[in-house]
Amino acid sequence: MLCDLHIHTYYSDGILTPSDIINEAKDKGIGLISVTDHNTTESYPEITELCRRNNIDIIQGVEIDCMLENKRVHVLAYGFDLENEDLQDLLKITKRETDENTKSTIYNMAKDYNIDLDDFEEFCSKPQEYSHFVIEYLLKKGIIKTMQELIPIYKKYGEDVSSVKLEDISTVIKVVRDAGGKAILAHPQDVYKEETLEYLKKAKDLGIDGVECYCPCKNQHLTPEIVDFAKENDMLITGGCDAHGGILSIVDGVELSIGVVEINLDDLNLGSMAKSI
Repeated sequence: MLCDLHIHTYYSDGILTPSDIINEAKDKGIGLISVTDHNTTESYPEITELCRRNNIDIIQGVEIDCMLENKRVHVLAYGFDLENEDLQDLLKITKRETDENTKSTIYNMAKDYNIDLDDFEEFCSKPQEYSHFVIEYLLKKGIIKTMQELIPIYKKYGEDVSSVKLEDISTVIKVVRDAGGKAILAHPQDVYKEETLEYLKKAKDLGIDGVECYCPCKNQHLTPEIVDFAKENDMLITGGCDAHGGILSIVDGVELSIGVVEINLDDLNLGSMAKSI
């Protein structure tokens, strides 16, 4: 069975609707998915019903921003209780913090561009989070035309990572586990690059359950040693393509779309999560 366990909808920073995801999955013969929106599970009532109607298996997921030492990282949580209060509280707090950080980027840009926060807020509407709207807003204003043009803007006008009050990865791991889920370190190849194994060891010591080994990335040469590390340490192995749609379909020259990397269920180790498939 083909699978993609890292997909974003317009409930976070993607532009894909749940229906878009189901249609793409069916077109590409993908039988197992997980929607992993940033710091929210709002898509799940809709996406779960669509999966049921279309005979596509789904594992509940979410991507959580947190800190590993001084580096901002993402943890993919899977198979948790959607109604768990501690997890939902963590997601709300994290989303609020990341949204405020995004608004500050727009505020800082207003000094050099013909934009202001009130104009940006008026542009925003549910269900998307602010990071999605930054992209759409700057496109509308003609300030950027490609994702590559957005990166230096974030570097120049974005708040320093130390000012964003995110939970430590160890706290996130505990909350996810207490909610009955598994915590997976997301797309390590391009986040940590040549320091990947060093960070994997740190995350493992802090209790991470597994690694997203298979994903689109510039540093594919690191994938075999990441897989070996996970197997040697009896860690879960997942994979997903980090699809967002629109301008985020290609980031730093890497295509991020549903099924762009062919991921077979037989190559993964989902542990107890496989029982729900």
